[in-house]
Amino acid sequence: MIALQEGVPVIPCGVDTFGWSPTNRRKCAVVWGDAMKLDGLPRNRRGYAEAAEIVGAEIVRLWRLAAEASTAGLPPELPDGAKRSGINPKVPRPTSSATRLDGSPVEPGR
Repeated sequence: MIALQEGVPVIPCGVDTFGWSPTNRRKCAVVWGDAMKLDGLPRNRRGYAEAAEIVGAEIVRLWRLAAEASTAGLPPELPDGAKRSGINPKVPRPTSSATRLDGSPVEPGR
């Protein structure tokens, strides 16, 4: 796993889209989990297998919450206490702080 090799956290996500199609546009849900650190696992085959099991179990848990939320009509709060952020929340577009090799700023979209 790349996250295990690089020592960065994994942010799990459960998505319920079962039965959705262009002709059946039912409500779908996405549930994000907390960042998971895998620092204590060895960086070998055994560590990768254990990390896959841990992350996989969390994704299944989040998927079940997403399915439950879809079935319940996207309630404002899930049974585990997670609050709904809204339908398609508007996220502000980030401003670029990138610079060119000569130090001049890079304008967004260029």
